[in-house]
Amino acid sequence: MRKVSLLSLVLIISSLAVHAQEKAKSRTGFRAGVNYFAQRIEENKEYSYSDFRTGLTVGLFHEIPLGTRFIFQPELVFNNMGGEKDGTVTKLNYMSLPLLLKLHGKRFGAYVGPQFSLLLSAKVKEEFDVETDVKNSYKSGDFGGIVGLEYSLGAANSFVISFRYQFAMNDVLKDGDPGEAIRNTGVQLTAGFRF
Repeated sequence: MRKVSLLSLVLIISSLAVHAQEKAKSRTGFRAGVNYFAQRIEENKEYSYSDFRTGLTVGLFHEIPLGTRFIFQPELVFNNMGGEKDGTVTKLNYMSLPLLLKLHGKRFGAYVGPQFSLLLSAKVKEEFDVETDVKNSYKSGDFGGIVGLEYSLGAANSFVISFRYQFAMNDVLKDGDPGEAIRNTGVQLTAGFRF
């Protein structure tokens, strides 16, 4: 049922975008920057957080006007996520698809939307040990939400600086014990360019 509702939402937004494109110009761009991600760890209804792990984020975005103030912005982004706890570093690499609805003014914009991520690799490195592949311990997909702010500058607002917070909406641990869960959460700071 969730997939049908999501597909319906994407189709509605796409049809609005086609209508709006007749009036305004869509733009494509790229962005790159740093991720600061941690893992929220749940065990028997008790929560703790790993330390933050610094990683890379790089991707493409496409802005589709939905009117004078709103933009639909799908993206395709490579993200390093994970965390560090008790000397153990968890490195998760995802290909993410954010679907953002943006309210923008002359220079400032704010956006919100879901993000679907496909797990590319998962490795764990303990202190003084080699990296171990743990991809089979994690679900192949991650579902989260994004809220963020951006500032545009330069000729035709071509340059953009963005700050976003990503919160987890599902457990990424596969076959965990009852009451055990891991969720990815973090912030991103990026700079980009619109064509």
